[in-house]
Amino acid sequence: MAETHYSIAQYIEMAPPDTRVLFIDGADVLVDRGNDNKTVADFLKTADAVANKRNMAVILSCGSRRPRKGEEDVNPRVRLLGSQA
Repeated sequence: MAETHYSIAQYIEMAPPDTRVLFIDGADVLVDRGNDNKTVADFLKTADAVANKRNMAVILSCGSRRPRKGEEDVNPRVRLLGSQA
């Protein structure tokens, strides 16, 4: 069975009309090239535009990799996946 992948705009539009806050976990997997600043910026601009149109706040979370041996003390922020955009 093929998986269906939605855009960030589609996820936001699927929320019920009275939604004021939408939390999307794992948003990093919605970005095709998460290490490309322009791609991430375009993704965030789209999310912002659709959320503003719907008058809602959208909170996005992203994954972080597990620490490798010897990296247990590294700041968790350093382990985030994706871009700095």
